[in-house]
Amino acid sequence: MAKPALQRGLMFRNKRFYLGLFLILSFLLIGLFILTLPMSKNHITPATEDSVKNLQEEDSQRVLQASTQALETAWHQQPNNVQFATQLAEHYVKQAKQINRDLYLYLAKQTLENWWNQKNPPLAVLSLRAYLYQAEHQFSQARADWQQLSQRQPDNLTARFSLALLQQIQGDYKAAIKSCKSLLKLQQLTLSTLCQSSIQSVNGHAQRSYKLLKVLLKSMPSDDVWRQWTLATMAEIATRLGNMNVAESHFKQVLNGVSGDAYLKVRYADFLLQQQRPNDLLEQFSIPYDDPALLLRQVHAARLINNRKQIEKYQSHLSQRLNLPHQDLRQDEPSLQAAILAYYYLNIDKQPKQALHYAKLNWETQKASEDLRLLLRAAQLTDDKKALDVIQQWREKTALEDVILEDLLSKYTQQ
Repeated sequence: MAKPALQRGLMFRNKRFYLGLFLILSFLLIGLFILTLPMSKNHITPATEDSVKNLQEEDSQRVLQASTQALETAWHQQPNNVQFATQLAEHYVKQAKQINRDLYLYLAKQTLENWWNQKNPPLAVLSLRAYLYQAEHQFSQARADWQQLSQRQPDNLTARFSLALLQQIQGDYKAAIKSCKSLLKLQQLTLSTLCQSSIQSVNGHAQRSYKLLKVLLKSMPSDDVWRQWTLATMAEIATRLGNMNVAESHFKQVLNGVSGDAYLKVRYADFLLQQQRPNDLLEQFSIPYDDPALLLRQVHAARLINNRKQIEKYQSHLSQRLNLPHQDLRQDEPSLQAAILAYYYLNIDKQPKQALHYAKLNWETQKASEDLRLLLRAAQLTDDKKALDVIQQWREKTALEDVILEDLLSKYTQQ
């Protein structure tokens, strides 16, 4: 019995010897092959920052889609489970910020259908409903929900801050400042200051607000969501003050940090168009986006440079997205659509009377600087004195500082 065992041992050692020899030779051959390759940079392409970022975004999107599918399965099995429904709706909202905004916002709303019309829905549903109302520019309903959420959940910072910003959009600055100050009750001095600075920047204190935000920015972590919001606000203030290089620097900083924020992309696109840089816009946003407001800017830029290929590329997507110019608007529909149609008729279809109609509808519910500029340009092209008086009265009432607005007005008076 000992001899066969000894033979098996020798055979095993021989196999190990030959296996080791084979591996050594293999490594040597591979090494020689690598050494014989031409030392050219064309053979090895290092990962650029953009490619790494794109891969990270794709990975993030795949993870989000996988978790969404799991929640969809759970929700379909238990449609009355509010936890599953709100978690799924939150995932749809995240998807809406990246792709197919209208579809995913619609799906989020449908997911919450069982609780949508309740006067006092669960808190998670109430928060999502407020967000969805605001995303659809149904500001009265959104404001009521943010107020209810602040009352039922007094320590909810998002509810108080969102309420203040919505009141600012509506031009109700007194109520907005009050909401900002309510954050002090929660020991949120920095957040309250950020909130108040945003509002005061459109009430005659743009320089002071910018300086204050700049000081606060220094203490914020680089990945802080409030840092991104602060940079975006500073970019808009710098634009209104005419500090265009500074504004562009802020826009680029925040867009690098929040790649999926459609609102910021639209504001930066407007900035580039105001600077008469349509080529830069199309270079920055080179693919047709799902967001209709950004698509409009892409079509506008392509028309400014009279590039037929680019016009066809973006115009076809816009037509599919909005079914323009055959789409009409009732007065009770969300003002987001009014702003989009005003821009379309002003810059694409060149029908200033139609543009003015929708710009007025838009101004009834939202009163940011971009809304005032839209109304002004339409009023100037149609020589509408009443609309121009409304604009002048608003400027006097708010002491708004906006060099773009002032430039438009000065050119009009010189005609």
